[in-house]
Amino acid sequence: MLFGKGNKTRVVPIMEYTVSHYLNYLQIYYKDENEYSKKPLFYTKRKNIIQAMSDDNIRKFLNQYADSARKICPEVPEFTRTFLDIAER
Repeated sequence: MLFGKGNKTRVVPIMEYTVSHYLNYLQIYYKDENEYSKKPLFYTKRKNIIQAMSDDNIRKFLNQYADSARKICPEVPEFTRTFLDIAER
């Protein structure tokens, strides 16, 4: 569930494969955290200080990886929508 403008909730379906990747990510980066962790889901770490990654930085990474994937799999769309794009609607 996402929260958009006006704090409206949106239900966004995700594929089973995406859930698998997400759970794998949590096992790698959050293995010692519980479900109430204050650690941001996507973060940067500089001088051992963790900060939430900005929306623009997340978009940059997703587009960079989409460009890489497109070289192997041309079916990856040119414009990759992110949860950030959906939440801003």
